[in-house]
Amino acid sequence: MLKLFRELFASPAEFMIKGNQLTCYNYTPLGFLLRNNIKNEWLKAVLKCKANVFPIEEINTEDLVIIKNTDWSVYERVKEFGNWQLPFGIVRMQQHIDSKTDAKTATHEANQEIYNSAIKHSLKVNYYCDLHKANLCLDDWQRDRLQWWKKLSHTPSQFSCSELKTDNGHEQISIMYQFPWGPDVIETLTIKQMENKEMDVAAFSKISILNIETSLEWATSAFISNSFVLKKCPLTQKTRLILYFHSRLAPYKVGVVINAREAMLPRVVEVADYLTQQLRENDISHLFRVDHLDYEEEFQRYDTIGAPFVVVLTEKTLTTGVTGFRNRDTTIEEQVHVTKLVEKLQQHLKV
Repeated sequence: MLKLFRELFASPAEFMIKGNQLTCYNYTPLGFLLRNNIKNEWLKAVLKCKANVFPIEEINTEDLVIIKNTDWSVYERVKEFGNWQLPFGIVRMQQHIDSKTDAKTATHEANQEIYNSAIKHSLKVNYYCDLHKANLCLDDWQRDRLQWWKKLSHTPSQFSCSELKTDNGHEQISIMYQFPWGPDVIETLTIKQMENKEMDVAAFSKISILNIETSLEWATSAFISNSFVLKKCPLTQKTRLILYFHSRLAPYKVGVVINAREAMLPRVVEVADYLTQQLRENDISHLFRVDHLDYEEEFQRYDTIGAPFVVVLTEKTLTTGVTGFRNRDTTIEEQVHVTKLVEKLQQHLKV
């Protein structure tokens, strides 16, 4: 299974820093697209979750000597966007090296390698609120964040929240995922009182910060593990892999399959080229290869990479314009006219 995982998503790469040998990952097209979709969905969710939440971009200060800290300047500028009113939030994404964990320590599961990667891509929200409403904000965000994880999952019951605990004097809740190796943290929500030694303490005495943090590595591990299903084919009795990615996260939304005699193949390929052009123009990620495989083999290939839909083009498509439209989750194949395919896909992908 480890070999299959590395072929599909990521392969390890080792590097040295400060005398320590650490492991990070090079991602395949599937791994890259999945991570990018997760990042985009996370960003859209936190930006629209509450009013006055603003994104910023920062340099990575890892191994840099900070001469001047501009956190206060960023705080003031973002607060101005929010009309100087609480609450408001700052969203940031940062890459850093986590030398405390290393993928080499993950020996039980393939997914655990990415979870413990030495290079982390953090996704963070700093939400500033009134001190007296801090616990209410924590409850509100915790409910929204847990709902987000469950909504994009195949098995929502594997996501849960920990009990409220105190960490270094700060109240914290963790969102947990039930990995094959046991429950592990995938996101943390921590309430802190705002501090800035350069400013008047009184200016911060009534402000709390809710820090929300996850990483692309944690999220990628969770969603791969959650989508991973082994099923036995009733006809062949062979076990095959199906990745049940949510349509918003799936690296490729649709696969295109051709079933035609050799003599008719070039004409059907022309229809496929027309269709893939329409998919590109509408920003629908797809995969199309001309292979001499039977239906089941083609469907199995696209199930293995998590594509929610498959379009089947046959010789009849040339005369009727009708295609087969297969749903991965139901395995039902509908008949849809080629001119209506993009519209139907867009309807499914909005769910």
